[in-house]
Order: sequence, then C-alpha cells, then structure tokens
Amino acid sequence: MEISMLESYFSQYKIKRITEKNLIDVYELCKKNTSYYKYLNMAPTIQNIREELTNLPPGKTINDLYFVGFYKENQLVAILHFIIKWPDINTAYIGWFMVNKDMQGMGIGKKLIGELCVCLKNEGFKYVKLGCIKNNVEAISFWIKNGFSLVGSEIDTGSNIVISMQKKLD
Repeated sequence: MEISMLESYFSQYKIKRITEKNLIDVYELCKKNTSYYKYLNMAPTIQNIREELTNLPPGKTINDLYFVGFYKENQLVAILHFIIKWPDINTAYIGWFMVNKDMQGMGIGKKLIGELCVCLKNEGFKYVKLGCIKNNVEAISFWIKNGFSLVGSEIDTGSNIVISMQKKLD
C-alpha cells in the first residue's frame, strides 16, 4: 500500500509521511491537545513523537507502518499512525489518531476514519483494531460513534488501563 494510493481516498488533503522534516508540525498539533496527554500523564516532546516514527510491534517492519499527516493549505489537520497486517493478516491497527484541537468537533475525524475504513476494506482488510485508554471517555465515545466496539480484555500498562476496540469492515 503506497501513500499515493491513500491520497486517492483522502483527495481533499495533501498526505505526507511524518519524518524528521515535519516533526515540528506534529509537535505543535500535539501540544494543543492537552486532554489526550492528560490521560497519558506526560507532555508531548519532539523525542517521544520521534519514537513513533519507528514504533512497531514484534515481527513488523517499517514497510508495514504508515505515520502520515493530513495537510490542508499547509496546515496540519490530523495525524494517523497505523500498522497493516497486525495483529493478523486481515487487520490494520491504529496506533495513533489525532485531529488538530482547533478543528475538533467539525466532523473531520469522523470523515477521515470513515475514508480510512473504506480504503482498508478495498485493500482487502477485514478489521481495524486499536487500543484506547479506559478513562478517556471522549475518545471511547468517538470510536463507538465511528462503528468500533469494545472487544477482548483490558491491558494494564502500568500507567493506564487500555481497552481493545475493533471495527469489522463490511
């Protein structure tokens, strides 16, 4: 799956891979989203964002990772980090999704996730999974409104309880 293929589904945005060159854009977007970082009990830094450039589960390679930014008129609107064919060949796993705080509540996140699901379904995936911090009621509500449901068990990371969510692509 190529970035150019993603662009055909998200035609209203310029899609760029997140690299060292645009980490500052991501940092600025993250810095405004204080509610997300409140649940993580940390603040965004260039270093912890940089780690996401190569954050992969065991057995996956950089070719399976898509960390992209959605730009409109040179402004970063949203970021999306997902891994294909994980935890199984039929599944894509969203590791991180965040909409610019100034643009939340406008339906942008819903539209982007809807288009992502269409894209993944057309690429042959059957499921999209993600983990969500249990106390983050706003995020859980967002994912449920977008067709995801709670599945599996809770995972204690030491600093948070993470719940698994999934959407069947049909």
